[in-house]
Amino acid sequence: NKKLKYKMSKTGQNTQEEIQEKENEEEKKIERKNTTQNKEEKKSKQENINEPELKEAVDKWKQNYMRALADYDNLERRIYQTQKDAQKKVTTTIVLKFLDVLDDIEQGSVFVKDKGLQLVKEKFIKILSEEGIQELKVLKKPFDPYTSECVEVVAGDKDDVIIEVIRKGYTLHDEVIRPARVKVEKKAE
Repeated sequence: NKKLKYKMSKTGQNTQEEIQEKENEEEKKIERKNTTQNKEEKKSKQENINEPELKEAVDKWKQNYMRALADYDNLERRIYQTQKDAQKKVTTTIVLKFLDVLDDIEQGSVFVKDKGLQLVKEKFIKILSEEGIQELKVLKKPFDPYTSECVEVVAGDKDDVIIEVIRKGYTLHDEVIRPARVKVEKKAE
């Protein structure tokens, strides 16, 4: 449907190059016309938006952005805390198994007086203490249900005092991971 005016070459016929050149010029004119129309349409749309609506839209987007940012920060904290709790749980489980081995070594050292066994026990205790595991010192102290588990109550002169430790208790970084099993003295009435 294009109406193109072609120049004739000396021979009186349009060359292929001349035809292509004319078509390209027409396409460029149409593109310029469309671009000018699009710019005018955008400008008229921008003029139709008033400032209060624009501010309201900007505030809404800003609030949504801030909410999303806060949600992301909370998610990061939750993931970190979950990983930390999982690591702590695994560590505690493994340490409790090692504490059972330490109990066996200590019971064995009572009956077998061997320097090698004593060295192994001391090295084992040293390694555990380097990792933050400490024995609870509860002997001759008031009974505390958070650190000790009463196995037997014995009549005596003092009230609620631990007189014997049956199984040692331990803490991991100041948190009780295994309460001590103890005998508690109770005043006779």
